[in-house]
Amino acid sequence: MNILALFSSPRGAESNSTFLLETILKEAEKNGHEVERLDIVPLDIQPCTGCRSCWTNEEKACIIDDDYHLIADAIWKADYIFMATPLYYWWVSASLKLALDRSYPPPFEKFAGKTMHMVITGSEPPDNQCFIGIRDGFTAMCRYLGTEFKYFYTVADPFEHPAQKNTDAIAEAKAIGASL
Repeated sequence: MNILALFSSPRGAESNSTFLLETILKEAEKNGHEVERLDIVPLDIQPCTGCRSCWTNEEKACIIDDDYHLIADAIWKADYIFMATPLYYWWVSASLKLALDRSYPPPFEKFAGKTMHMVITGSEPPDNQCFIGIRDGFTAMCRYLGTEFKYFYTVADPFEHPAQKNTDAIAEAKAIGASL
């Protein structure tokens, strides 16, 4: 199985969401899965302009000449897509939001049958209302695209209890990776 991992924390390798997704991926690699890692923060991803050229252009995912094509190509090759993000103001990081906005257009068949997963860290408990927007938004997006939204993995209080020291979070991340 081909797994795409999109990392979107501005804190990079030191971030809790990056650490947890890497923990998942290491377990998946032990099971023989191939993993492509993309840190989308340093990429040049311009905002969607709503020009709708993507609806008629079958050659490119988007006519904007930036790094988004790297993400689109990787999404289209992947079976599983993991996205790691910190929770910022009830939603995903700015870099992930830019990439998601550009992922909207057809060809929808490139998404059909894939499985999407979220790894989110935030300062509130996972059942807090601040996670509802992401969960519901991704559930609706995946339903629309014909993908399965499988794991919505949240870890709270990363400042007081960093993921790197959270044995329960590490064990859960390993279990997710081993289950793939």
